[in-house]
Amino acid sequence: MIVAPWHGEFGWEVALWVPWLRWMRLNVHRTDTDFIVTCAPGHEFLYADFATKQIPIEMPNISRRDCQNVWIKDHGLVRKSDYVNALRGAGFKHRKELILTPHDLQFIWPRDECPRPTKRSAPRAYFDGAEKLTDHVAMHVRNYEQHPERNWSHKDSSYVANALMTTGGFTVHCIGTGDGANTVDGATDSRGLELRELCALLANCKLIIGPSSGPLHLANFNLTPALWWSGNEKDIVRYGTHWNPFNLRNAQVGDGWQPKPEAVLDSVAAWLFKEMPR
Repeated sequence: MIVAPWHGEFGWEVALWVPWLRWMRLNVHRTDTDFIVTCAPGHEFLYADFATKQIPIEMPNISRRDCQNVWIKDHGLVRKSDYVNALRGAGFKHRKELILTPHDLQFIWPRDECPRPTKRSAPRAYFDGAEKLTDHVAMHVRNYEQHPERNWSHKDSSYVANALMTTGGFTVHCIGTGDGANTVDGATDSRGLELRELCALLANCKLIIGPSSGPLHLANFNLTPALWWSGNEKDIVRYGTHWNPFNLRNAQVGDGWQPKPEAVLDSVAAWLFKEMPR
């Protein structure tokens, strides 16, 4: 069996695609000698516990928009043959029936933007049992080119980080990719870590703070709760239940993409039961 790579948003890969593949490996293909997973370069760690081999591969002929959220009507549905042809173009000669693709998810989850959890999911905490450092928090200062209105401004993120560090006594780790996230003065610049290193860091943090994004979803799979905000009402269900398989105590700040930094600090104080400066 060979698995085609996920080619959409990172959060959907972590919360839906990987747990489904793990379930398939443990329950349907457990006796297969090979369960080879192709994936985006740098994502191999996500599949290491159940794949017999992970192979990085790019699929330039399939847009991320078409691939992600394959059950959304207005995105269109990439055909399984598109993945099969892309894999064969990369040198893989497996028969179509021996290839699992994101297209197959249409038969598992309903066509909406917030898939319900099903029995066909095997989530895993990547660093279960890691020690939580009570004075360490992570921040994702989102700075994506796409949807810039969702980014966390340098001014507001600096306000929050400085309060956490100077008065709260916290060590703040700014995470994310180098070109998709910012850091703030005085914080530990932890951007650009490999996924294994990032998961280990998140597993040690007491909390992660930031606008809804892939890194915040990844934190949930390292048993680290998220203090999050979003302008998408469906995220309430994702962080509450559907993408929160370990029932972590996630908390929402406000109801939009730009909460006031004072409101973020108030939420931190409520979450940690610790007075924070304003």
